[in-house]
Amino acid sequence: MDDKKFNELVGEALDSLPKEFAKKLNNIAITAADVPTEYQLRKAKLSASVLLFGLYEGIPQTKRGIYYS
Repeated sequence: MDDKKFNELVGEALDSLPKEFAKKLNNIAITAADVPTEYQLRKAKLSASVLLFGLYEGIPQTKRGIYYS
């Protein structure tokens, strides 16, 4: 599958989320990559042979203050 088709499918999946979940995605960027970076692997304490299907990087919403809203 090419990148364009994959990104279209990701967009469709996000658009189909129930509103109660979709509203929680404010201030979130969704990106796709074929493989994680070396830094991401080290930070997550994963070996390069592990398949990674999702990764959140940032401050959890439960830890955000007013500044991050």
